[in-house]
Amino acid sequence: KLQWAATVLQMAGLVLVAEGAASEGILEGETEWWGAVEFLLVLMAVLGALAAVWNSKALKGIDTPMPILNMYLYSSGACFNYMIFALKLAYSDQDSF
Repeated sequence: KLQWAATVLQMAGLVLVAEGAASEGILEGETEWWGAVEFLLVLMAVLGALAAVWNSKALKGIDTPMPILNMYLYSSGACFNYMIFALKLAYSDQDSF
């Protein structure tokens, strides 16, 4: 139920941002991007659900305390994000994001 609430909250935030951009005149009648935004929102929900199922199946086979498993999952996520950040900086002309 919490995941559905988070998805609804994301959609509400997306609508608010789009309405704000439209009222500021940023979009100037451009509505063809809405399909891409809706696709990305559905893709995020599906990938999040698949990742949760995969994590639960992977962690059930390991006999390790949950805090250790959480530490492993969060540290591997942080390392992955740092690698993406480093690659972005290496192949970009900018000094930072």
